[in-house]
Amino acid sequence: MSLSSKITLGLLLGTALGLFLGELARPFEMIGQIYIGLMQMTIVPYIVVSLIGNIGRLSHQDLHLLTGSGLLMYALILIASGASTLVFAESFQDLPASGFFSANMVESPPKIDWYALFIPANPFKAMADNHVPAVVIFCLLFGFSMMGLKENESLLDQMALIAKNLHRVNSLVVRLTPIGVMAIAAHTAGTMSLEEFERLQGFYLVFGVYSVIMAFFVLPLLVTSLTTYTYQNVMTAAKTACLTVFATGSILSVIPLMITGLNGLFEPKADNQKHKPFAEFILPLAYPFPNCGNIGALLFIPFAAWFMGEPLDLHEEGLLLGLGFFLLFGKIFVAIPFLLNYFQLPEDLFELFLTGGVFAGRVGDVVGAMHYIVFTILATAAMKKELAIQWSRLSLHLIGIALLLMVSSFGLQSVLGHLEEQTASEQKVMTRNSTIDPQHLLARLVSKGPNPMALAPGESRLERIQRLGVLRAGILLDNLPYSYINQRGDMVGFDVDLLTRLAKDLHVSLELVPYERLSLHEQMASDDFDIAASGLSIALEHTNQIILTEPYFIANFSLVVRDHLRRNFEQEISIANMRGLRLGVLVDGFIGDSAQEYFPNATIIPLDSPREFFENPPSPMDALAIQAESGASWTLLYPSYSVVNPFTHPIRLPISIAVAGDDSILADTLNTWISLEKMNGHLERLTDYWVSGKDQTAQKHRWSLLRNVLHVTF
Repeated sequence: MSLSSKITLGLLLGTALGLFLGELARPFEMIGQIYIGLMQMTIVPYIVVSLIGNIGRLSHQDLHLLTGSGLLMYALILIASGASTLVFAESFQDLPASGFFSANMVESPPKIDWYALFIPANPFKAMADNHVPAVVIFCLLFGFSMMGLKENESLLDQMALIAKNLHRVNSLVVRLTPIGVMAIAAHTAGTMSLEEFERLQGFYLVFGVYSVIMAFFVLPLLVTSLTTYTYQNVMTAAKTACLTVFATGSILSVIPLMITGLNGLFEPKADNQKHKPFAEFILPLAYPFPNCGNIGALLFIPFAAWFMGEPLDLHEEGLLLGLGFFLLFGKIFVAIPFLLNYFQLPEDLFELFLTGGVFAGRVGDVVGAMHYIVFTILATAAMKKELAIQWSRLSLHLIGIALLLMVSSFGLQSVLGHLEEQTASEQKVMTRNSTIDPQHLLARLVSKGPNPMALAPGESRLERIQRLGVLRAGILLDNLPYSYINQRGDMVGFDVDLLTRLAKDLHVSLELVPYERLSLHEQMASDDFDIAASGLSIALEHTNQIILTEPYFIANFSLVVRDHLRRNFEQEISIANMRGLRLGVLVDGFIGDSAQEYFPNATIIPLDSPREFFENPPSPMDALAIQAESGASWTLLYPSYSVVNPFTHPIRLPISIAVAGDDSILADTLNTWISLEKMNGHLERLTDYWVSGKDQTAQKHRWSLLRNVLHVTF
């Protein structure tokens, strides 16, 4: 059985095994990770010896010919591939896909040390840190310096020997590919939800259309526009190699077939040349450089961003191409994990890429083989001075390809939009359970007004709570995710759940008393409630009026803006310099003071509730200053808005419980209780459920033959 047949069999067996075992297939993840590590093992050493060895053997005449013509042809192909990739990346449109709060909303994007990434100050450190661009630059300079040296033959022979042995090591690892693919497929099929698989179709679709257009239209038509060769000539030279590379999944193994096809295309020359025939000279030298198939595979990054509900903009897609080009010297196994990390996407999506790569890799290899064939044809024509630009043909081809790309992109947008259909995001937040503990009783919402039972002389509030068996807590009625009324009419939220647990631990019932933001101090002074909560972050100037407990939660200062304006509000400095900025700010708390401090030129619009910003604004506003955790919940109700963090250093907001009447006894009791809740992990569970949107109920098991058909349970 051929290797390609074994890989296909491994994929099928792994998929079947995953469907049979379901979630019991999770242990296969470790086998897949081992395989990935072994595949990446030889990449950087191979780059070093391959680039140095190939370039070092060039003569100055070869280098002059290659740089004067080959680089130009390579640049033309890259421009065509890059432009096509950008067009198809735009197929992943920014659709409303708001989600609960995640740490990525407030974390600054990872900063790349461009100096270390591109300048090989210490080549060995660059190799150890996997800084492929720096390694490539070092190898290019080292190879150029060896050209023409009489003493270089011995070292170049050693380089060739090492490269050959690395290829043998890689061949040993490749033999494990059926097992690695089976393990990855089993884990993916056993744990991936149906919704995730449906969205993975988006990558297959976009990359497949890109590959067909590049391999059968853009690349061969580039040859027919710049030379006298016909479309049929190009496809005849490429046919055998492309069919073989699709079957074997290895471009390196079909280089001899590509050279044979090209030699049949080129007319033999009678003049004696010191170098090898052009195909044998150019094609192996071009192999270490990125090809159009690799570049197209970078479409996985915009797909992954779309998959996570945060599509890349045009600027980020341009950065992706520029950075990805250098990373692709280390092949796709290096580029994809690095780029996922750079664009703050989950690194475990790399496994998803590998699963899809079993098919996409074959298609990409066909594009790669066509890339090397077309490059060799164009470089040879340029070096022989046989370029003959067919202007009329070139114009027609450019217009036709441009129309084809636009039609394909619009068609893909329509299909992907259909795949992305989801239930209303409002359901994610408005159907939250009353409490994460089903045994807790629902809190009773009562009307405003002083406590019916006044404090007895010398009595503390804690003593009255225990005497009456009732804890009265002030709460805001519309402050997601801390306190709000869900679709069933229940008062729910982070703080409601927290207060419910507090009442249970005190062995009393809970009454929730509504308060307004501006009337909090007044209602506390009139004894409307014993304590107050609902995401309170009090400014320092107000702490002399009430007692605050130690923080039970730390929130983050952020802005909420319309989706299409998100990029305009990502830098603190640019916001501060905006003219006519109108900023909505809630009338109480720490955020109001901070907004005025960080954006002194902004016009502050006071709001009683975040809902005013989204529905009934008192005046036009550009952004809403709010806690990121709260803002994320509001964007679930209003998906056309996004949370942005413009601050270089995150601004933290302590969230506490306010204690009425300067009652230190009750405050000390609450502080002790909060410390215990932190230690027993309950506050973390509340945060996961109400802020991060993680369900606390037992997850439904993935469908599997073992569980759902054979009814075997563990």
